[in-house]
Amino acid sequence: VRQLLKTFGIPEAWDWGILHYINIFPALVLIGLFQSLGIWVDKFIFWQSDLSITAAGITTAPKYDSAMFLAFLTALPAVVHFFVKLEAEFSEDFQRFYDEVFFRASYSDINVAATSLRQGLFQALNNIIAFQATFTLLCAFFGEDILSFLGLPVSQVGIFRCGVVGSLFLVLFLFSTVILLYFDRQREVLFSVTVLLVANTLLTFLSIKLGYQFYGFGFATACLLSILISLIGLPP
Repeated sequence: VRQLLKTFGIPEAWDWGILHYINIFPALVLIGLFQSLGIWVDKFIFWQSDLSITAAGITTAPKYDSAMFLAFLTALPAVVHFFVKLEAEFSEDFQRFYDEVFFRASYSDINVAATSLRQGLFQALNNIIAFQATFTLLCAFFGEDILSFLGLPVSQVGIFRCGVVGSLFLVLFLFSTVILLYFDRQREVLFSVTVLLVANTLLTFLSIKLGYQFYGFGFATACLLSILISLIGLPP
């Protein structure tokens, strides 16, 4: 933030004209809202449960938050790899395909651009699955050792493993939704993020009622359902 302010300065007046786009793209507003809530709603629910504690005005559920935070960190390699590939290669392939269609190129040229785009997508997806799935499996297998090394209770290993697997599904879900938005499939994305929000809410409440051994299953299952639905909407 300091570097941004140093470079661009503080605006003299806010341009509220951006709010005009809410009327033009209401689905994008709902997508952003529901996706964020879908990722965070299980934490909100646990913060209102018997596991929560409040200190200095900040509420948390340490028995859940610690393991889930650590599990989220295991997905960083896939997130970084995906967005680097997206910005470096996919965006260029997509722009080339779009230009071929927009400027009415020959069918063969459009087909070549589409093939390159499709191959790039599958290559990026395969790389994410190959690396992140292996990393996720190792983290889940050595979950007890990781928690012990970091000084966290081994009793949280079930939550950690659910969070690790759920984070893998979440990365794949983000991958598919970004691709869908490139192709302007807003309706499919809105439906999938709504499923994420509703499923995570209901299943998290259910896991709390079932007991400690089920904590984290709500998040992991909701991410799995969402990725399956979003993959169905991807163009062939």
